Amino acid sequence: HSKGARSPLINSLEAVSGHSDHLINHYAGLFASRNRSKGALKTIIEDLTGCDVRLHELQGQWLRLSKEEQTRLGGKSTPEGQFAQVGRGASIGAKAWNINAAVMIELIPTSTERVSQLLPNNPYINTVKSLVHEYVGKHKSIK
Repeated sequence: HSKGARSPLINSLEAVSGHSDHLINHYAGLFASRNRSKGALKTIIEDLTGCDVRLHELQGQWLRLSKEEQTRLGGKSTPEGQFAQVGRGASIGAKAWNINAAVMIELIPTSTERVSQLLPNNPYINTVKSLVHEYVGKHKSIK
């Protein structure tokens, strides 16, 4: 095919994966699995950054609960209550602790040239962050 033209294989890969992002397609085998693993995430980040990577899972944080998610005891409007069964979703207050809300990624540069690429707001590190969010899901915070 001519320079700049897309191959039928790339077109098929994008159709099957639902993604047109070339980085996601590069790691399509890892993105294809429903069960996203720590090892695969580490592989992606190490490959992209050229750094040694340490992943720290189970980074908890407080999550705000909307009124619709808060426990309410039974009353006239809702005799059965809302999330009012102990051990099955009952909570006190407008916040809940989620032990699995975030993952902290520690990058250890292997060269001084890499350090500038890893600074906050650098377009390169923002690309890495975007791909990581795509892999772990938008619901999880990345630190």
